[in-house]
Amino acid sequence: MLLKLISKGPSHGYALMEGIESHTDKDWRPSPGSIYPALQELEKKGLVAFERKGRQKIYHITPEGETVLKQAVGHLKMVLRHMRSIFPDEDL
Repeated sequence: MLLKLISKGPSHGYALMEGIESHTDKDWRPSPGSIYPALQELEKKGLVAFERKGRQKIYHITPEGETVLKQAVGHLKMVLRHMRSIFPDEDL
């Protein structure tokens, strides 16, 4: 989800927390203790990079991150297709 949100435009950690909360209808608001380590891991893997603006780190997706995101979306679509075949009457 972080890669998808960052792919829509550069963002900082707090805005990403709000974005996740918004996209989950307020069912999930990750804490700073989960967002920032996740962003550090994405950076370590070369999937995001950041630039500093004052005290904020503004994250953007890298070309490698775009590739991983496309693969993840493809995988999720496949999983949903299989789930729909198993649960045809459910709203998936």
